[in-house]
Amino acid sequence: MLSSIKFQPSRQLIRAGIADETKAFTGPEHVVIDLTNRCNNSCIGCWTHSPLLGKAGPDPAWHKQELDLDRTLDLIDELYRMGTAIIRFTGGGEPFMHSGIYTLIRAVKSRGIFCAVTTNLTLVDPEMATELVATGLDELAVSLWASNPDEYAKTHPNQSNSTFERISAVLKHIHHLRRINSFASPLRFFRRPTPRINILNVICNLNYKSIESMFDYALETGADSIYFTVVDTIKGSTDSLLLSDEQRKEAKEACNSIRQKNDHLPRRKRITLDNFSGFETRLAQESARHGNYDQNAVDSIPCYIGWIFCRIMADGHVAPCCRGVDIPMGNINESSFAEIWYSTKYDFFRRKAKNSKKSDLYFIKVGCQKTCDNLMHNLEIHNWLQTED
Repeated sequence: MLSSIKFQPSRQLIRAGIADETKAFTGPEHVVIDLTNRCNNSCIGCWTHSPLLGKAGPDPAWHKQELDLDRTLDLIDELYRMGTAIIRFTGGGEPFMHSGIYTLIRAVKSRGIFCAVTTNLTLVDPEMATELVATGLDELAVSLWASNPDEYAKTHPNQSNSTFERISAVLKHIHHLRRINSFASPLRFFRRPTPRINILNVICNLNYKSIESMFDYALETGADSIYFTVVDTIKGSTDSLLLSDEQRKEAKEACNSIRQKNDHLPRRKRITLDNFSGFETRLAQESARHGNYDQNAVDSIPCYIGWIFCRIMADGHVAPCCRGVDIPMGNINESSFAEIWYSTKYDFFRRKAKNSKKSDLYFIKVGCQKTCDNLMHNLEIHNWLQTED
C-alpha cells in the first residue's frame, strides 16, 4: 500500500547508497512493525492463521510472540533519529491485540512520522474509533476480503455475518468523525481528513465475483482508496483457493468495470485504486494458475529494498523485506536497530538484492518470484531514479 503517497526524506542519501551498491547512508524510509502474532481472526488464505494450514502452520509458541512496549518505544525514537518517514503497525497477527497500540501510535505521531495501521478492525468499537481518530493516525488499512456479511463469514470461518456489520458501522462512524473534523479545520480545502481509509481485499476463488461490489462498498463507507491483491498460497494447504484461468478472466473484466465507474464519478468522489495496475498484471500472468505472480517482474528492475524498507517482526528479528522472514539481519532485542541496519550482513543483502537474479539460492527462502510484496516500492524508487538521472 501507500503507493500513491510520496515521501522525500534523505532521498539523495538513499541515491548515494544505491550507487555504492552496498552501504546505507541513512535509515529506512518505510518500516513495518509486527506488534504481535496473536490474532482473533482466521482469514482463509492467511499464511499463519488459516484453518486450511493444518500442520503447515506455525507452532503454538510463534502465536504468542509480541514486541515489548518499552523496546518498541525505544525503536520509534531510533527510527526518528535515523530519518524514517513512514511507520506501519501490522503483524503476523492483529495490531489491536497489542495493549500498547494507542501509546505507540501517539509516539509515532508526536515525532511527526506518518503512521499507518493495518487491521481487521474487529476489535474496534465506535468509542475506540473516536479515540483512534484523535491520535492523529494518518492511515487505517482495513482487511476485509468481502463486500457483504455472507462473503465475510465465508472468507473468515471463525467470524459471523454480524462481524461484518459491526465493521461497516465503525467505518461509517470514522467517516462521520472525519467529516466533522474536516469542517472544523482551516485546512479543509487543501487536504483530506485523516485517517485515510484504505480497504484491502485479497482475491481468491471464494470472493472473485464480488470485486466490483467491493469497490461499491468502499464508496459507500467513505473510503479514500481500495487495494486488491491475489491470494498468496502455500502449496498443499491454501492453494485450493487459487483462481482458475476463467476466474481470472472474469476478475480482469471486473477491473475494467471499476476503472470506468471510478472515472465517471465526480473528481471529488473518486477513490484511489491503490496499485491497481499491479493487481491486473498479476491476474494476466499465465503462471498465476500455479500461484506464481511475479517471476518475470522481479528481475525486470534491480531490487532497492535494502535502502528504503525493513520489517520488524514480533520476536524482534529484522527482515530486510516483507517476505524475508527466513533471512533475518539481526534482532532488536539483542542489538540496536542502527547496528543491524549498518551491519556487514545487511550490506551483503543489499549487494545481492540489487545485483543478483532472484533465482539465486540466497533468495530461495524468500520466494521473490512467487510474489514480491515490495514490488510497488521498488518500482517507485526505480522510476524516481530514472526521472532524476
